[in-house]
Amino acid sequence: MPQEKPPRRHVFWWTVGHALSHCGFLVAYLVNGILAVVAGSMLFLLFARDVPVPQFVVQALQANLATEGLSQHIGSIQFDSGGRILLNDIRLYSGDYEQPLVRIDHALVGLDLPAMLFGNIRASSLSISNGRLLSPSAVSPSGLPGEVLSGLSGAVQLAAGRVQIEHLRFRAGQVRALVTGSVQLPTRDQSRPDHDQPGLSAAIGQLVAQIPLIIRIEDSMTGLEEPVVRIHLAPNRTGGYDATVHLMADGYSASPGPDIRGVDARIELVTHLGRIATIKTRGQVEAAVQEDMAEVTSLAFRADWTKLPTREAPYPEQLEVNLAGVSSHGANLRHTTLIARQGDDDNISFHGSTVLGRQPICLEGQVHPGEGRAALGVSGRAGADWLELGSEIIGSDLTHYADLSRKPIYRLGVDLGPEWAWSEVRFEAMASDFLARGVLLDTAYAHGSVTPSGVHVDQIVVRQGKTRASMAYTDTFATRDYRFKIRGTTRPVAISGWFGPWWENFWKDFDIPAEGGRCDLNIFGNWFGIRKTLVTGSVEASNIAVKSIRFDHLLGLIFIRPHYFDIYQASAERPEGGISGEFQLQYEPGNRLPIEQHFQAQSSIDLKAAARIFGDGGITMLAPYDYDIPPGVEFTGTVLRTGEIWDTDIALQIDTDHPFRYEEFPLDSLKSKVRILNKRVELPEIEATYAGGTLAGEALVDEQGILSFDATLENAGFQEAITIFGEYLKRNDPPGNAETKAGGFEDKNPGGLLDLTMKAKGTLGDFSSYTGIGRFGITEAELGRIHLFGVLSQALQSTLFKFSTLRFTEASSEILINRNEIYFPDLSVFGPLAAIKSVGSYDIPSGNLDFQARFFPFNRGSFPVFALLDTMLHPFSSFFEIKMTGSMTSPKMSVSLGGADSSRPFATEPASEAPTEETDGTPESAE
Repeated sequence: MPQEKPPRRHVFWWTVGHALSHCGFLVAYLVNGILAVVAGSMLFLLFARDVPVPQFVVQALQANLATEGLSQHIGSIQFDSGGRILLNDIRLYSGDYEQPLVRIDHALVGLDLPAMLFGNIRASSLSISNGRLLSPSAVSPSGLPGEVLSGLSGAVQLAAGRVQIEHLRFRAGQVRALVTGSVQLPTRDQSRPDHDQPGLSAAIGQLVAQIPLIIRIEDSMTGLEEPVVRIHLAPNRTGGYDATVHLMADGYSASPGPDIRGVDARIELVTHLGRIATIKTRGQVEAAVQEDMAEVTSLAFRADWTKLPTREAPYPEQLEVNLAGVSSHGANLRHTTLIARQGDDDNISFHGSTVLGRQPICLEGQVHPGEGRAALGVSGRAGADWLELGSEIIGSDLTHYADLSRKPIYRLGVDLGPEWAWSEVRFEAMASDFLARGVLLDTAYAHGSVTPSGVHVDQIVVRQGKTRASMAYTDTFATRDYRFKIRGTTRPVAISGWFGPWWENFWKDFDIPAEGGRCDLNIFGNWFGIRKTLVTGSVEASNIAVKSIRFDHLLGLIFIRPHYFDIYQASAERPEGGISGEFQLQYEPGNRLPIEQHFQAQSSIDLKAAARIFGDGGITMLAPYDYDIPPGVEFTGTVLRTGEIWDTDIALQIDTDHPFRYEEFPLDSLKSKVRILNKRVELPEIEATYAGGTLAGEALVDEQGILSFDATLENAGFQEAITIFGEYLKRNDPPGNAETKAGGFEDKNPGGLLDLTMKAKGTLGDFSSYTGIGRFGITEAELGRIHLFGVLSQALQSTLFKFSTLRFTEASSEILINRNEIYFPDLSVFGPLAAIKSVGSYDIPSGNLDFQARFFPFNRGSFPVFALLDTMLHPFSSFFEIKMTGSMTSPKMSVSLGGADSSRPFATEPASEAPTEETDGTPESAE
């Protein structure tokens, strides 16, 4: 039965191996066949009626034909004058087939005449013209008879069992062949039976058995263009022969397969005892092109076999390939060399080198042909131009991913199989001063693998300055989802190039020291877009600044999506205190200011100094607050931005035992709840300490800046209260003349306690805009020490009663505030002996007083005698009227009886006659 056609990938080696293994046999068989024709012609001559032939010749030829069991047909026989026989239309048959095996148009046989004289019939030379080797239908792969070899022509010399081939030409398909050299013919062993001896019949049988192989070889060579084969045969010392086959062709093309130009191959075979001992091939190809795959220029190869290649083992024991250039998809490999050797287990190991761009590459590996597996190792330094080459190959710019100008060191391991499909690529790379996607790394190391399903980088170590981080990376090809893990120290803004502008937009406000911050991050994303990007983990840093606000230590857990940042379980420490809580920020693409801010935290840091963290809105929000020691603050809030419009909703709870100022108004301590709604500030609960007293109440600043408050002050130090308030007025520079601004409320400490209730409303910061109502009470004070009452004592001395000593210890009044004027409808000042009851007003802008008062001597006496005097003198008290004008610091007073005007003798205006020294408000001269 015909043999199966070998697989396409083995056609080349199958063809070469079998062609070379049988070329010597074919020549020997062909010569034996021609000799059979000669023997047949001898028989024909013996029985020809017109040619007398010696009897011994007839007997010898009959014995020869009987031995070979062949038959033939000869059209005609002629003799020439040189003793040669010309045979025409020769057909050689085997008893197993009806069709002829060999047809020769003409054969010219030279006889060895001296040998014939001794009874030996032997040909000395043979020339044939237009011979053909035919395939019987029984052995033809197609089932039809046909020509296997054609155009067989040439001349041989026969001597001493050797065939000397002077030249022999034939065609095998479209291949033209020329054979030279010599072949040793098989010899008979006289000691062995004839049926065990090699002969023409056996040779013909072997030749017929090889016909299907010859046909397959011809079919595989149909792609050759103008092929020429030169074959030289020579016997060797081992009883075999050496054969050299030189194949030349303009090209080779087959579909599927490469288009090859300029084929020049030389094959050397050495046989031993009829078996091939070694096969050596040498050759080169000018160019080979596989459409849409690769192009090879100037390929040179060398392959050595120590046994005949078979379908199961077609590969050489050693193979060497040199390629001047290999181009594939825009990539060009130059000076490629591969050297391969076959091991005892039929596995092939190889090593070699090539040049990509301007950088050499080392190659090594192993092939397992029977399993369809291979392992390839590639190592070297990356070329500076490799990314440019890669960009041309895939049609996309790769140069922004890395800068290879420093030529990173790399190693690749490629696994193929089964069925030669790639299964894994392992890689290891190390670089210095490496620019990776816009991020400059001092050193970088990576180790990982690529499989058909994705990329897995199990170790990445990078160093930037004083920072060092370990990373891992996975990428799924089907979805292009990736995961990136970072652990170590890093400066986030220094790796912004890996994430895009949104990452830099957040971290640009952080000033992290050169040592970097510690981080443990998991980054999830998708290469098709940033929407799926998610960053989780923790960050920790020391000596870090946020918007130039310096922190000793910062720690936080983060949850980040593009343009959304959630920092939770966060804490930060400063020298004066700490802050902890959570913060959420939402950004619009391309905008550095957040559109949403949500936060909830507790703080003991200087929030006013840290206000820049919250942007311009934070500075504005905290501007009214001031303190010496930062208060404890709990705050929750939301800040929304639409364009340039901010929408703020913040709830504060302030608790401090230290001085605190709101709009520069000082408090000794404060506990308060604050609600900030844009420009509206609500203080629903206020508990504070002012001048040693307790202040409680509520306040509201509306959107128009109108402050309304309702407050109560109890047991405050009167002296301290008026001093603090006086200084507060000076700091806020209320309108008024120079005289009112220069002085104060008191000359000496009057002491006493102050109770005050006030409910008022006005423009924040504008003291001339308030309206309201209240009441105050002063007790246990030495009011005479107040300059105003000291002048009053001096005025009373000028009356007919000559009051030398007056003490006032209590005062109270309702207060009506009407913008620039404070009205006292029932001001009462009391002392141990006397009282003053008045009504009047105080003009805030000018500081002027306008009071009408009545003086009641002995009104508050506690002894019976003083009560009697008060009863007796009560009718006269209505005649003591006091008029107070001028300012608080330069008061003018007049005292009259019964409403008399100031022209009366006992009236006085003592403003210019103030005493130089007072005791309890009474001049020394009055004593």
